[in-house]
Amino acid sequence: MPAPLEQFVKQIADSGVVAPGKLENFVPPEAQPKDAQELARQLVQSRYLTRFQAQEILLGRAKSLILGNYTILDKIGAGGMGQVFKAQHRRMERVVAIKMLPATITTDAAAVARFQREAKAAAKLEHPNVVAAYDADEANGLHFLVMQFVEGSDLAALVKKSGPVLIDRALDYILQAARGLDYAHKHGVVHRDINPSNLLLDSEGTGRPVTAGPSSSPANSGKNTTPGNSNRPANLGRCPRLTDCARFAGMAWIAREAGIIRQPGAIAPGHAAPIGSKTPTG
Repeated sequence: MPAPLEQFVKQIADSGVVAPGKLENFVPPEAQPKDAQELARQLVQSRYLTRFQAQEILLGRAKSLILGNYTILDKIGAGGMGQVFKAQHRRMERVVAIKMLPATITTDAAAVARFQREAKAAAKLEHPNVVAAYDADEANGLHFLVMQFVEGSDLAALVKKSGPVLIDRALDYILQAARGLDYAHKHGVVHRDINPSNLLLDSEGTGRPVTAGPSSSPANSGKNTTPGNSNRPANLGRCPRLTDCARFAGMAWIAREAGIIRQPGAIAPGHAAPIGSKTPTG
């Protein structure tokens, strides 16, 4: 049930979602909104609230919009490994993406410890084709990872909306993803969930695999390694070198989604285009 007007105003004031001094012009005695819904619409139109924020406050969840030093702006997505939100640092005003671990995982000490190791490993990565990890923290009993916000879309959404992309563009995405995965693997971070929704494409066409959080792990993080070689992941198959696996995996799933080649299982690793080449070889 939506909150009444007085409660709606109090939630905004108490939470600090709207900057001090901005709310006075929309409430009595300066203005006379008839109810909370009307005030919410006015604040959204004036860009003091996002639609997502207005909905959350109307449902009495204003406090959930403040997470440590960040204000939640919108919900980007959700899955079995948590929810992802668009947020803004309250002082620096930098827009970021925040991945929150689900409550069922935050109660598992081993899972939280693994998350912290993964975040630490991802924080060492700085590459134009890798989504940067800025911070990892805990607030209100929630563990979360702060990442670079990429304004654009992911490959899965792009293909679903527009169909297979042109070959030259698909090859460009392949090379960018392979470079990012190659760099991550060289620095000991293994991607455990390579799929089209994890390749983010910005407005300029730059592709960045998401290598931080539950979809990645340090290469020497225990059970995910080959016995006798703690730096080689067990689940990358028969690729002769770790970097070869990065090239092959990146090319295989992107090209498949673009609809320009056969299934990944039909491509031999030796036939994948080397990093920096213009066309596939073989």
